Amino acid sequence: MIPGRKNWSCASLGSVNRDAYHLIGKALAPTFAKNFFMVHELINNENTFLVDVRTPGEVAEQSVPGAVNIPLQSIPDELDRFKEAEGDIVVFCRSGARSENAKQWLTQNGVANVHNAGGIADVLMMKM
Repeated sequence: MIPGRKNWSCASLGSVNRDAYHLIGKALAPTFAKNFFMVHELINNENTFLVDVRTPGEVAEQSVPGAVNIPLQSIPDELDRFKEAEGDIVVFCRSGARSENAKQWLTQNGVANVHNAGGIADVLMMKM
């Protein structure tokens, strides 16, 4: 939600911006669907290193079966663990922001095949 704007939605964008919004959405839909199904498969693959980058307190409240908790601030200390992973790496957090930071940092530091699954609700929905 945008601060100071109540009930913000696509309808409040105006006709020109709304049309652009729909065109962008249609253009991105195939990429989103491809990524969604790929991440869904990875989350359910036993060779995937599934990493929850939330704090231990958050993990204590709700966790994902099979996920390892490596909080975002601890990732630099665990770099070798990521580099030694045999399969793809899927990171997630509460909303997807911290996991995107983790993905970017890991990629910049030589770790390949890192995927951001978004938030825990997304992961739980995809987990079989």
